Amino acid sequence: MQLEASGPVQEGRAGLLRTLRFAPQITRRLGFADQAREVTFAVLGDTGDSPTFLRALRLAASHGADFLLLAGDLIYLDAQIPHLRDILASTPLPIFIARGNHDYRNETRITFMRQLSPPYYTFRLGGATFIILDNADSYLPTLWWRSTQYHWLTTVLSLPAVGPLFVVMHKPPFDPRPKPQRQAMADTGFAQALMRHFARAGVDAVFAGHIHASHRWTHDGIPYVISGEGFASPEGVRQNHLAWVHVRGWNVTITQKPIWDTPDTGASHSADMR
Repeated sequence: MQLEASGPVQEGRAGLLRTLRFAPQITRRLGFADQAREVTFAVLGDTGDSPTFLRALRLAASHGADFLLLAGDLIYLDAQIPHLRDILASTPLPIFIARGNHDYRNETRITFMRQLSPPYYTFRLGGATFIILDNADSYLPTLWWRSTQYHWLTTVLSLPAVGPLFVVMHKPPFDPRPKPQRQAMADTGFAQALMRHFARAGVDAVFAGHIHASHRWTHDGIPYVISGEGFASPEGVRQNHLAWVHVRGWNVTITQKPIWDTPDTGASHSADMR
């Protein structure tokens, strides 16, 4: 286990006993992480309560994923909420959720989402750090120059890197597809500033949904991965894919798994993200 701290810490050891002394006013973050641990996770967005969502959860669990990152738009209809409660209560693996624009459509959905997670947060598993952002600004602007979230993000990105760093958001900061298909953040200047922040911080990958397809684009050496086939696929019925990520130390492998073409307990092939 490796000590992670945002400020000075004095360590004392006596056999198995480890004593840490620090000033909480200066060292505000303190913890331990196992950098040697392998981490595997799936990424899928734009799900609603679809059968594809259920299938993806079972597939990810059966193939050894530690958790699933849901890249926004969990809810498309208010009537889905009771079924979604059942899905989340019986999920075979943990789900970390980013909020999408449809999740903010009305107060009923906002209330439900507040019961699931904060609008933005960070967590660490093994040596990998995950930053979950809320950029679902079609209905409630929360990520912009003067927002609390932006100041929080710049602070988190300034912390020393101890392993791979991943960012998850609903809307991608850019969409190079030809018009009128472009579905990126509306404030292009701010989106470009975010990408510069990501590059300076050494982010290893950015995951998003919003676009109901699977894509992989590279900007400043960072893969921007779209995994938005939670209920529909541009390739047809039951042709949905999810992003599959394996982390071992600093090595990160991002591939694509079909959700429907194999039994839940059978083997599934992977293909490079397009």
